[in-house]
Amino acid sequence: MLITLATDRARVAEIQTQLFALGETEALTPIELEDEQATAQKRLDSYKYPILTLPNEITSEIFLQFLPQYPELPILDNAIGPTHSYPNYHSPVRLTHICRKWRAVAIATPALWKGLFVSDTHIKPKFVGRAALIDMWLSRSGSCPLSISVFGLTGGPPDHLQKIWSAILPYRTRWHDINFVLHFKPGSLPTLVSPMPALRSLHLMLVSDSHSPTAFASCEMPQLREAVLISNSTLLNVELSLPWAQLTSLSLLYVTPGITFGILKKTPLLVSCTLGFLRLEGPLQYSGPDLGLPSLTSLVFQRDHVDDVAGILNSFVVPALHRLEIPEPCLGSGPVESLKQFISKSGSTLRELIITCREGSLHSSRITDERYRAACPSVQHFSSDFLPDDQGDSSGTLCGTQETQSNESDAEDSEQEAESDTEDTEEEQSDSDGSENEHGNSGSEQELE
Repeated sequence: MLITLATDRARVAEIQTQLFALGETEALTPIELEDEQATAQKRLDSYKYPILTLPNEITSEIFLQFLPQYPELPILDNAIGPTHSYPNYHSPVRLTHICRKWRAVAIATPALWKGLFVSDTHIKPKFVGRAALIDMWLSRSGSCPLSISVFGLTGGPPDHLQKIWSAILPYRTRWHDINFVLHFKPGSLPTLVSPMPALRSLHLMLVSDSHSPTAFASCEMPQLREAVLISNSTLLNVELSLPWAQLTSLSLLYVTPGITFGILKKTPLLVSCTLGFLRLEGPLQYSGPDLGLPSLTSLVFQRDHVDDVAGILNSFVVPALHRLEIPEPCLGSGPVESLKQFISKSGSTLRELIITCREGSLHSSRITDERYRAACPSVQHFSSDFLPDDQGDSSGTLCGTQETQSNESDAEDSEQEAESDTEDTEEEQSDSDGSENEHGNSGSEQELE
């Protein structure tokens, strides 16, 4: 059947070429050719492709498997398929360009449109119409909770950011996971005052050259549980009024100890916390009262911020702490003693300890992993990123070191699998690039029309 279809398609195209050539020289075209063309076309039109006979519900489920797996989101301007930089980012817009039925099914499947990633690296060449495309995309999401990531938006016309906001803000009652990384100018950042009843996760990095205070969020967020705030010195000038008391996960990066502790005092339900203090001259100090976080089980200090935090570490009282990740330089001049004092004061039963940034640390040559283990006898899982010559591969594993030969064998197997995966990926990428060249860059423009 497929061979017959291919033959009919080729014959229809051939006859069309012949009729066109004859039409330039003959007043009348042979009736036989027209009849043959009509017959072949009728056979093509009557054929039912098996994929198009599936129920719409099954087709919709297949379409959902086409999208990147959460938390990855479809890229707005990636309508023609994966790019070299983002090989796994498929777009539902591409499904609307296959045939009439697929377009109707895709548009009628709200779950296809509930995630969106907008980046200035993808929209700079074509700023016109982006806001309209965002609004069209989100309008197809029905009543689904929305996951939206907006990154950059530093270029374009002066009112570009406002237009993007005007397309996104009307859907804020359905915001579920939001990630905003924005470089804004004075007056271009709106104040969010309307309720966001579905918002559970907020990742926010605001960058501005302005030193005047800017209000960003002062509204009801009853479901908010996770917040990631990256200051880059801007959080000092942005007034954030979040429901701190209901958060269970919080990350504060590039923030001074004063602001950090001021926020943490309002988070009694916090379970997971990641901190990266704004780099200052000398050790970090905190002179306020102890900070009690009775529900905190995981505390992480970012390895990119390796200031001495021993002066503030002992201000934490975290009796439920099970996991601690901290760069060795953050523990000050006596890392083992600082660690023992911290655990003793909190009375916590630490189960997992990760010491990072040991390579090149002033203490790495004289403090072995065994000393850390001895200082924390309750720890069941210990790791560090320092491999001294006399310890070989024994460092950085779980307590109760595994056999070296087994590790080496696993490593060899992993390398072989990685080589095989790399070859497969290169072949797939080559096919994808070929598809992109075939379709061109017209996807988004056609969709706007």
